[in-house]
Amino acid sequence: MIKQILRDVLINKNAIMFQTTRRAKSSVRLQSFHTGLTCKQDKYSPSDTKKVLSFYDNINSILNEINSSDDSYDHTQYFRNSQDVQDQAQDHNQSQSDQAIENLTVLNEVINEQHVDAKKAAENFLDTYGIYSQLCNAGFTDSQSKIILSLLTEELNSQVHYLSKNFSPQQDLENDTYLFEAAQSELSVEINGYRDSNLSDLMNSSIFLKRLFNSLEDSLNIQYQLIDNSMKLEIDQFKHENNLTNKKLNIRNHDLNNRIGTELMSGIKSEIESLRWAITRAGVLALLSMVFSILVCFNVSQRSASKEEIETAAEKLVETQLRRAHLPAETVHNEYEADWDEDQEV
Repeated sequence: MIKQILRDVLINKNAIMFQTTRRAKSSVRLQSFHTGLTCKQDKYSPSDTKKVLSFYDNINSILNEINSSDDSYDHTQYFRNSQDVQDQAQDHNQSQSDQAIENLTVLNEVINEQHVDAKKAAENFLDTYGIYSQLCNAGFTDSQSKIILSLLTEELNSQVHYLSKNFSPQQDLENDTYLFEAAQSELSVEINGYRDSNLSDLMNSSIFLKRLFNSLEDSLNIQYQLIDNSMKLEIDQFKHENNLTNKKLNIRNHDLNNRIGTELMSGIKSEIESLRWAITRAGVLALLSMVFSILVCFNVSQRSASKEEIETAAEKLVETQLRRAHLPAETVHNEYEADWDEDQEV
């Protein structure tokens, strides 16, 4: 909005400078067509009267130059009402814009009143009597002189009204320029003030945010440390509980192993003792049966051997006796001893 206002005001300033330059160039080429005019109003000074007379004298030449210029050029395309400029500036600062609008409204009213007064008072700056006398001396009748004078006055009023309507006076342009520069300086001061205040607010906000971030960081670090410590404590407690549970389970397992071992060993020992007693009893019985069988067999063998010896001895006795019966007694006695020795060796 401020950029748009400044751009519009710069365009208006360029238009004002263009019109002022054009008017200055035109005034150099003008020449006075009537020097006998006098001022009938006592309230104006002689210098003001000369300026007004020269202005009215040069109206026709100015209009001719304007009409001879490029008709396609729009002399008012760059000139905009300062009221619109201040209306656009209203969004930036309402109070100063309202004050400037009021000042410009009053100025426009004064300018319009001056234009109307200039239209009404244009003929007051003409020496109508001198012009009438010159016309009469030139050969015009009284009625013709009056008609020419009235036509000249009407044309002069219409041209002055056209100029006051389409062009702005130098004083108005200077006033607009002064108002623009004042508004620009006020806007620049206000913008700088707003800028400084905004910068200070931003700095304060940044400092506040930094402090807030630091406090949040500290609180987060404290919470993190507390959570970390609590987690470590819980983990250590959980480890301690697990170790205790593991120890209890190991003790119980060892106790159960001992119980199972003792029960198994006691059962096995009882079974071993019973088996040992059974085996020993069976062994003793087997040994007794074996001894009995051995004794029986030995007795049987002894009996059979004794029977055979008896039989053999009987046979030998029979043979010896038979031999004795046929042999002498000494041989029989020797044989008998030999047989007896042999029997003893057996």
